[in-house]
Amino acid sequence: MEDSKRIAYFDLLRIVAGVLIVMVHVSAQGMETLPLDSMEYFWANFWNGAAFIGVALFVMLSGTLELDPAHPSDLKRIFLHKAARLFLIYYFWKAVFQCVIMLEQGISFTPGNIKEHLLLALIQERGYYHLWFFLMLAVLFLFVPMIKPAVKDLQVCRYYLAGFFLVAVCYPVMMHYDFKFKYLLADFMERADFYLFTGYLGYFILGHFLHQSKERKEGQAYVRWGLCILTVACMLLSGYLGVLASGKSGTMENFLNTPFTPMIFLASVFIFLAGKGTESRLKGHPKLCKCFRFGADLTLGICLLHPLILNWMNHINLTPDIMPRVISIPLLTIVAVIPSGLAAWICKKIPLLKKLL
Repeated sequence: MEDSKRIAYFDLLRIVAGVLIVMVHVSAQGMETLPLDSMEYFWANFWNGAAFIGVALFVMLSGTLELDPAHPSDLKRIFLHKAARLFLIYYFWKAVFQCVIMLEQGISFTPGNIKEHLLLALIQERGYYHLWFFLMLAVLFLFVPMIKPAVKDLQVCRYYLAGFFLVAVCYPVMMHYDFKFKYLLADFMERADFYLFTGYLGYFILGHFLHQSKERKEGQAYVRWGLCILTVACMLLSGYLGVLASGKSGTMENFLNTPFTPMIFLASVFIFLAGKGTESRLKGHPKLCKCFRFGADLTLGICLLHPLILNWMNHINLTPDIMPRVISIPLLTIVAVIPSGLAAWICKKIPLLKKLL
């Protein structure tokens, strides 16, 4: 997007999302070894659940741009410049990380090992844990030419999002609890096949809907603070319910640590709207916008490269165990983001890697 046409709060939300993506993987470290009734487990579960807001925000931001009526969406551009590029990013970086795995495990680069640990791994579900996002996003882009004409009408968005909220967000969580007629509902849902209301397409459309919706001008500061408070309340509730479920089953339960829960859905909406409410104020601070723009341009690189930084941190015993997790997880997230951002900035100076970041 050209600088003159950039939307400032998009850059702000991209930075927030990038930091939260790193936090997903920082907070997950050692979580399974913690006593289920401890405050350490609560805070690990709290930060890990809250961090999944970053995944939702990234998909929402992609939807705001690609589904914008003023944004070009011809088939050639979608296939060649969007989806194909994401597929290229996925396979290129998966190959890079597979080479890293071979080096870490001391596997020599013989023809047989290259076939088994590199070429076959490219088409199998093996390797580092964070690259799935690019495949998912590539498929979403393939749907843009079909859904974009429909979502110009915000009433259509409301209709789809209502189904998405019930089917993809509420129903999976409900099935982890006992209630009357639970199995009758499960049987109905299985037979009815509401598959098209599930998946990340809902968040893709949600971002477009929230961005295009008109906002009230009066009392914006109070609204933003209210949204922040509601976000924290949603995440505390999610953390508490996760600990409660784990204590009841006697094993770690992380079914709430996903973008597809009512708490994460609402928190993502609140953060997006709070960011949207800052747009007019950000436009009055061009230097701050420039800083956000610089940080936002590094977020893809940070999301790609941070596992290498986390590996290095683990080698020097810089893990969440160094202090109480209420502090260590956000602190180590920032510690991981800074060198990841530096590595991304250096890679962007290399012509080939620049195109893939």
